[in-house]
Amino acid sequence: MTLAGTERRRRQFVTAGLGTVLTLVMGAVLVMGFRLATHMRADIAALQTASTLQTYPEEISHQLNSLRDRLEVRAYSGQALADLQGTVRRFGQKLSELNVAGEVDVPQLHRALQLWHQYTPVLDPVVSFSGQPYVDSDTAGSSLSREGREHYAEVKRAQLFASDSAGPLQAQLAALAATLQRTCSDAAARLRTLLLAGVLAALALAAARATSAPRTRPRSRRATSSRRCTRAFSCSMRTTVSAASGRRR
Repeated sequence: MTLAGTERRRRQFVTAGLGTVLTLVMGAVLVMGFRLATHMRADIAALQTASTLQTYPEEISHQLNSLRDRLEVRAYSGQALADLQGTVRRFGQKLSELNVAGEVDVPQLHRALQLWHQYTPVLDPVVSFSGQPYVDSDTAGSSLSREGREHYAEVKRAQLFASDSAGPLQAQLAALAATLQRTCSDAAARLRTLLLAGVLAALALAAARATSAPRTRPRSRRATSSRRCTRAFSCSMRTTVSAASGRRR
């Protein structure tokens, strides 16, 4: 084997090895990017949930206040109680989903859960009420029944507790949303870095193949040119010999 052939084969091996390495790098980048995008999707969903939950503590406080006002004036309180039950149920479900999903594990979520658990003893008697709050009489008109008086006392206690606790709970939810926002931003930056690495690996692979392929062409051109020169030289020699033979004759 000639020296040129050995050098050409060595370059082919180097190019093939480099191409294999770059292909593996691109594959790893794609896998890591897919996993990171999956986590980003979960983080974005958690961020949206946490942002929505920030309004619930204040809303619960307002609904308790509305329920207490209606009980005080002996107005119909069924719709106010139904609205409060729905808000409490949705808030508890969404906050539990963030915890059960396992995608969010930050101190702000744990503190928010602890604060929400403190609501349970005061809210459960209110939202579970199913009796008749009023009794009617010909002499006194509409008044609170015995169940209604107990219900009113529980609503008043829950309203005072919610007024004091809404601020801290809302602050923890805002801190949770801010933490998730930073997490999403950091994940987006890592994803951009991975994509850039994949693009650079693809460009490097293309450059390696481009630089290895054309090197064989100059040699083929030189060989072709050499053969053409040899044929031209042979033709000129035959012409010269023929001309010399003609002169001798």
